[in-house]
Amino acid sequence: MNKQIEMSEQNDKHIHARYRALCVLLCLVTALVIFVPFIVKGGGAFTLRDDFNTQELTFTNQVNGFLKTQLPGEWCWSLDLGASFVNGFGFYVLGSPFAWLTFPFPRQLFPYLIGWVYVLKYVVAGLTAYEYLCIVTQKSGWPQITGALIYAFSGFSAAALEFYHFHDVVALFPLLLIGIEKIRKKESFLFFAFAVFVNCLLNYYFFIGEVIFIVLYFIFRFWGDLKAFLRGMGLCIAGGVLGVGMAGVLFVPSIQYILGNPRTDQKLTFQDDLFLDLKEPLYMYLMKGLLIPGEAMNSQCAVYEMEWNSTAGWLPMTGVSLSLTYMIKKRDWLGKFLLLLSLIAFSPYLSSGFSMFTRNYQRWWFMFVLVLAAAAVFVLQKSGNYPVAAGVVINLALIALWLEEVIKWQYVKDVRTIYHPRRLLFLVGITVMGLLTILVLHKYRKLGGRLMTVCVSFIAALTTIFTIYVYRINSESTQSILDKYSIAEELEVIDPQYRYAMENNKNLLTLTGDVGGVGAFTSTSGNYRFRLNELFDHSSSVFALRKSDYAGLAELCGAKFVLTDALPEEKPVLQEIEVRDTKWYVTEQAACPIGYMVDRYMLKEDLLSLPLEERGIAMLYAPVIEKDVEGLVAGVSQKVSPQDHNWKKEGKRLVKELVQTYSDNSVTDFDRNSEGMSCRINNPKEQMVFFSVPNEQGWEIRIDGERTESIDAGGFMLVRVPQGEHSLQFRYVTPGLRAGAALTFISVLAFAILVYINRRRSASAQ
Repeated sequence: MNKQIEMSEQNDKHIHARYRALCVLLCLVTALVIFVPFIVKGGGAFTLRDDFNTQELTFTNQVNGFLKTQLPGEWCWSLDLGASFVNGFGFYVLGSPFAWLTFPFPRQLFPYLIGWVYVLKYVVAGLTAYEYLCIVTQKSGWPQITGALIYAFSGFSAAALEFYHFHDVVALFPLLLIGIEKIRKKESFLFFAFAVFVNCLLNYYFFIGEVIFIVLYFIFRFWGDLKAFLRGMGLCIAGGVLGVGMAGVLFVPSIQYILGNPRTDQKLTFQDDLFLDLKEPLYMYLMKGLLIPGEAMNSQCAVYEMEWNSTAGWLPMTGVSLSLTYMIKKRDWLGKFLLLLSLIAFSPYLSSGFSMFTRNYQRWWFMFVLVLAAAAVFVLQKSGNYPVAAGVVINLALIALWLEEVIKWQYVKDVRTIYHPRRLLFLVGITVMGLLTILVLHKYRKLGGRLMTVCVSFIAALTTIFTIYVYRINSESTQSILDKYSIAEELEVIDPQYRYAMENNKNLLTLTGDVGGVGAFTSTSGNYRFRLNELFDHSSSVFALRKSDYAGLAELCGAKFVLTDALPEEKPVLQEIEVRDTKWYVTEQAACPIGYMVDRYMLKEDLLSLPLEERGIAMLYAPVIEKDVEGLVAGVSQKVSPQDHNWKKEGKRLVKELVQTYSDNSVTDFDRNSEGMSCRINNPKEQMVFFSVPNEQGWEIRIDGERTESIDAGGFMLVRVPQGEHSLQFRYVTPGLRAGAALTFISVLAFAILVYINRRRSASAQ
């Protein structure tokens, strides 16, 4: 009898391995069909648009170069005006195993690697989803492969193509649910601990939402058996603590960083945002995300033309039809959980819970998609036991009602909700075709077989290709991106006291090389920017304040070097770069050095009393400080008033004079590297020294070896220096990094010991 059981288990393992291999193969083929044509068209490189080109390409490139040349330093001068390397790239790159696979290659090759890494991410997403679906449905076969394809190539994945790092999370999230299922089966909690470690290290923002999701999942999965519930809760807590501890090297400094980020102060209200008015456009938009294929976020066919909240959750071919079918038939844990998730999805307040109630993002919908896929797989396994036709009809009716409402708003209420009619018709047509195909396959009892899987793969590839095509419409060409790579590779740090006059979308010229600009397109350059933004009523937390928009501000930030493709007539050419028969020139303009002596200051409240267009000049004239630190500059600097000058009338002359004065009073022997910066100063009296460097928590400042502190000056650094000749050393140490590293070491050691003990016990039991 035991031998028969053993043979049966071996046979099940063989079947599972065979279907797993088929799943990987189908995901690979589908992904290759999607990406290879675009890679070939790009001459081997893959580009998209907007965030993908200026962030995803550049951030991984910069991290690659930094790890190879700048360690053990922790300050990156190429990101904005300078930023913490860990905090600046922890959210995007540092915890990604997919990114680390590219680091052995030269950094400039990343555009040629990223398309293939995308293929790998889709394959991993399919594989992890397949393993989860096999566990939760307790079977292996074509339905599980279909479910894996549905998850990996969902509308969420298609819409999120612009955000390359989102796919890391999609690929590895199913590991968390696998870990919970293993605990439910009374297996070791160590897999769950490992899954927590991987996802926590990967992306701290998504991990917080995942924790909330798996708490809900655990409650529904274990409810009804108090003993199993308490046991499972204890093991999940133990695994969670151990997993977070192993990820501490990135998680601890990241949490310290975001606690100082004002974006975390945004709150939704229970009373105002609990439920939507069914006639609001947002309601129609949420419906759209579940009913038709995911679209390019920057160019959508209906409701909102542009929207970046990740509102997409369509399941290739099946839509929500099979999930609705399951909910009609079943009232078990999965049916109830899907009902709860559906309510959350259409409640701005509840949905924002996955972002700690700071914003109504739909970034969590990939988790919703996996549960919808699980319900679909249950139906595919035994479609004869489910009212499939009813689910399809309801799905079609929802599409019709949604489409009627969208058209009504467009043509009856005269509110534009349709932006690309042909595109809308195509997407609705694909969706309807898929649902009708389900009815045909169900009629001939082919719904759970390989034909269904092939159809899902075909529609997944078609809709994803279409999304990439739309993303690339009117986008910057691949060759143009590669040209910028070539230019950036040639740019030199001409003088460490100054920066290049490149801002925001110029990531391609600053982050793909080793020079610094005066801005960046990123969400994580540093918390100093919120203090600077406040001075100019700038609200964007992604786009840096454009220094060139305000007279005097670019000069303050050291924007001296200018890159142009027009040969300057009067200015000397500092560097000449030729790319594909086009010549680029580096010239210079007037700007302040990064560090110089000042003898004035202005209070923040006084600066804010000035018109916006005058604040840059006033800030150049005198560093801006808060009233509560005024005593720290007393006796050294003179307080100035906004009424001291006619800033608008005297602007040009004043800027020119100030640049010259500060250049004459510059610090000397200035040097900057990945550990920070250093300089010397010889001042005739005790004086304040201003540095246009982000005043972030973590700077260790020493004057002749003695510790001192900086004063915040509108986000910049102001240091009080005694009379005489002195040496100043600035070293940046990421807050929480060392504590996090120690926690990681202890936790990994504990994990290794537990794995060893667990294996010994398993060997003894056999």
